[in-house]
Parts: sequence; C-alpha cells; structure tokens
Amino acid sequence: ERLELSEGVVVVAAGDAGRARFDITCAASQYRSPFDLGAVHLFYSTSLPAERIEAPGRALRELLQTAAAAGDPCAQLAEWRRAALAGAPQ
Repeated sequence: ERLELSEGVVVVAAGDAGRARFDITCAASQYRSPFDLGAVHLFYSTSLPAERIEAPGRALRELLQTAAAAGDPCAQLAEWRRAALAGAPQ
C-alpha cells in the first residue's frame, strides 16, 4: 500500500485479508521478530492471525537478503533510506 521513512523503512501492506505494517530497522532492540535478518529487525503490527502474516514477512526478509547479497543488510537498508531521501520532494 505504501512506504514510509522512519528510523528505517516502514512497509504498509494491504490486501483482501487486511493490513499489516512492517517496521524495518537496524536500531538496537531487546525485542526480536521471526523475520529478523542479522541486525535488521522486521517488526510487524496487525490484527491478522500469525499464519496470515508469515508469507509477507518472509518475502520482505528474502527481498532484503537478496538485495544485500553477501554484504551487510543494515548497509543495504541505509542505502535505501539515502536513495529515498535524495528523491524526496523538498
């Protein structure tokens, strides 16, 4: 549905089943998500049952993993933010 910038990147996904928000960040946290990739946290919030959020959560994780290749996924996330900010309207 939309992307937003925060400390990291926020992905809001919507479909027939409902809506979910994924906060993707490298900020230190005591919390973990089943979709985390190394130091990257993929936190989510939704009213959907856990089994409905599993596929999109895994897909986001795989996207980040592929984009980072063998590099640092936090560096890739930072690059996405820089690119988005560079293209943001003033």
